[in-house]
Amino acid sequence: RREQCRENQARYRRRQHEHLLKMETDTATLRVQGVRTQTVWGVAAEFLGLFKHGISTATVATLGTTGYHSLEASNAQLDFLRAMMTPDVTDGSVYGIDALLERWRLYSLYHSNLDIELERLEMGAPNTVIATTRVSMTITESTLYHAFRHLFNGNASHSERLVAKLLGQHVTMSGSVRFGWDDTCGRVHSLEHSADMLTPMLKLLGNLEDVAFVFSRARITPDDNVL
Repeated sequence: RREQCRENQARYRRRQHEHLLKMETDTATLRVQGVRTQTVWGVAAEFLGLFKHGISTATVATLGTTGYHSLEASNAQLDFLRAMMTPDVTDGSVYGIDALLERWRLYSLYHSNLDIELERLEMGAPNTVIATTRVSMTITESTLYHAFRHLFNGNASHSERLVAKLLGQHVTMSGSVRFGWDDTCGRVHSLEHSADMLTPMLKLLGNLEDVAFVFSRARITPDDNVL
């Protein structure tokens, strides 16, 4: 009977030890998962904070001669991308940090008075966070010249009519940014932006024929991506 009692106590201690080990493992796993979740959400929020107004106008103007290191704002953006993006990060069209930053340079050039407002963050597919945004901009002469340059060529009366309808208009678009997270290195491996530019353009121009013409040779797509 004493032997049986000792065996029961030993089995109980083993089960208790195994249970404690499992609890420690589960706690550690949850802690790691919590850090990862917090990190990807934090990265998404910080990115949208740093690029809320794109690349500053002063930076855009000097990139061609002095490079990205000329201004502190650009340094902060570049340092962030290098720290939190994989070297081959993609937006679905280009790969690499330098190429991604160049796309944002052009995006800023095409969007005067750019403001990207974060509305909410939510989990998408596994290892994906989706930021819902509201993108606002002003259609200036610079916007038309750089993004819709064909409006200054061809049929003068038609183009002038379209330019008159667009110039100076404030545009607000519903958008999103999808962040793909790489668990192995704790960095973003994909960053895909889109916004509905078609709806406000249709509202301003009044018909699909003119909208189609405006985007026919534009350097930006109706879903607000740089070509």
